[in-house]
Amino acid sequence: MLDPTTIPHEILATVFEIGILTWDIRFLPPLRLVCHTWNEIVMTTPRLWGIISLDKWTDPDRLAYQISKAKHSPISIYVRRPNEVRSKALHMIVGLSSNWVHADVSTSMLKPGFSHTDKQKTKLKSSSIPKDTHFVPLRAFVS
Repeated sequence: MLDPTTIPHEILATVFEIGILTWDIRFLPPLRLVCHTWNEIVMTTPRLWGIISLDKWTDPDRLAYQISKAKHSPISIYVRRPNEVRSKALHMIVGLSSNWVHADVSTSMLKPGFSHTDKQKTKLKSSSIPKDTHFVPLRAFVS
């Protein structure tokens, strides 16, 4: 049987990432309780905190904590219904758009109010538009 303490931290962090992508950031707190090592990996791996999913239940204070833990790591953002997300949370995440590497957002976020300045060069590598939205060219999203 494999001793879990011998698994490299980078491998565990990748497994934790898959868990966050599957079950959201709420996947992390129970992991912290497993053992000291897992707690340390969760608390010191900014990319785990850079996977951000916004919905109508997103607490802006918890989002601010998550953003502070993500530091300057690449951000993957998932927003299905921006009109249901609290305005403060949405503004916080739009302010990080220069760190986005993946965005899965509704086209209603692609309005003129969502701007991306020349000073903020994007790292965005991919984006997805859910099937239930109307198409807007992504040029409106990233300059």
